[in-house]
Parts: sequence; structure tokens; C-alpha cells
Amino acid sequence: MDSERLKQLWERFVGGDQSAFGKIYETCRPVLIFYCLGKFKNLELAENCSSEALLKTLDHPRPEEIEDIERWLFTVARNLCVSQLRMDSRRAKILDGISKNLPGNYQPEVYENLDAENIKRIIIEELAIEEQEIWQLHSDGFSNSEISKKLTMNEKTVANKKSGIRTRLMEKVKKYLKSQEV
Repeated sequence: MDSERLKQLWERFVGGDQSAFGKIYETCRPVLIFYCLGKFKNLELAENCSSEALLKTLDHPRPEEIEDIERWLFTVARNLCVSQLRMDSRRAKILDGISKNLPGNYQPEVYENLDAENIKRIIIEELAIEEQEIWQLHSDGFSNSEISKKLTMNEKTVANKKSGIRTRLMEKVKKYLKSQEV
């Protein structure tokens, strides 16, 4: 990326020239995709994170506060990559925890039957709205402390609710997988 050209485009955008952001997008997106690809080794995730970084920049409430647009974009992209990796890691731990608690002959490949749509349906059917909020924040990588602040509840209450939610979801997943046995 030509840092000086990028800086000029950013100054034009902050000054009110909306078309300048289109040029920023065209210039930065391929570089950000390449950067994110180094984190994921997955083109779709890399494209999503790079686009999200650019959209967060476009939607920034005070763009004039962003002094170094190039550094800003890479920082936002890095944070989005870290969040995605954290979420993927938590999902893997949850599925691993579920598989350890399953009786008998369940194998990891059985989870191929448990696609995102079925997981979403199970969560909606099993959890109350407040519980869905807690679980979503947990899945997004937020700590108990962060969840308690966002939802204005006691941190210990959050931990207890997450434990109950996890137990109920594991039971529901076990029943679902048992119903899928051939």
C-alpha cells in the first residue's frame, strides 16, 4: 500500500468526499485479505474479516480521530481475526466436551450431522431469551466479567447460568445425535 496516497484518500474522506472511501476499500481490501489469510488459512474468513475491518472504519462515529488509517485498519483486522480464532477455539472445546460426555460409540464425524442450522434451532428451542444472550456473548468470546457488565447481572450468576445452559444443551445434543443414529 502506498501510505502517502492512502493518507491523502483518508483526509479527503474525513473532509466529506465519500467516493474517497471506495478507493480506500479497493486499495486496502486485497492487502487486508492477504494479512487475514495468514491468520486463518481460510479465504472466506479472511475476506469476511477484511471487509468487516473496512466497514467498521466506514461506520466509525468520529473518523477524524483516526490519525493513521493504515495502522488503524491492520489493528481492526487483527482484532477481528483474534475474535474469530477465539470463537472457533471455544466452539471446538464445547464440541470436544460434548463428545467426551457422549455414551458409547459416538465418533467426531457424527457431528457432521449437527450443522449450524440444527445448533441454532436447538439453542432457540432450549434457551430463554436471556439465556440465548448469555450463550451468544459466551460464544463470541466474552468472559463472565464482561458478560455480567453487558447484561447488568452478578458475575457468579453468569457463571452459574452458563453452567446450566451448557448442561441442558449437551443433553439436547445427545438426544439429537441419538435420533440421527442409523
